[in-house]
Amino acid sequence: MSRWMAIDYGLQRIGLAITDPLRIIATPLDTIPTATFYEYFNNYLQNEHVSRVIVGMPISLKNKETNLTSHVKLFIEKLILLYPDIKIECEDERFTSKIAYQALSQMGLPKNKKHQKEILDKMSASLILQTYMEKNPS
Repeated sequence: MSRWMAIDYGLQRIGLAITDPLRIIATPLDTIPTATFYEYFNNYLQNEHVSRVIVGMPISLKNKETNLTSHVKLFIEKLILLYPDIKIECEDERFTSKIAYQALSQMGLPKNKKHQKEILDKMSASLILQTYMEKNPS
């Protein structure tokens, strides 16, 4: 079976999460610099089959676009062009960073700020993926 991947897009970093092959569990995968995403993803696809990518869509609490929304839309357009065989979908990412931060705080969030952001990004991607999976069981 194929996996699904979630992306928490940021201008500096991208958080990634992946399902198991049976698409039961969403697991944080990695946090990478945004500039290296396509190289990373191409390498990943050499070893794993990904049939769907879910990109977190930044929407404000008032259902308005944020400063990042246009960047995410361009990113999605490029994904669709480069990977026509992979289904690309969006998922509302409101509250994912806040929920991830709360969960990590309860687990004892590391003191190093850079390390905190990396963990938060991939944890947020995992929450995006889990939410999507609950709405779209395979």
